[in-house]
Amino acid sequence: MKKITLISASKIEPKTLAAFKKAATKKYGEIELDAQVNEAMIGGVKVIVGSKAIDMTVAGRLAQVKEQLLAQL
Repeated sequence: MKKITLISASKIEPKTLAAFKKAATKKYGEIELDAQVNEAMIGGVKVIVGSKAIDMTVAGRLAQVKEQLLAQL
């Protein structure tokens, strides 16, 4: 069983969580979903699957833009 942690800035609606769980189950098989709220986030979500993190937060996107800009200097 794969553990998936979903962290968001605010509570995710049950219908949206159900859709996410259905898609994740289709991809990974049986999963354990842990939905968490981190009010310190500006917005977006962070998904952690095993040791891999998918950062789709506003702060994460800004960090990527900064890194790209600095690489061009």
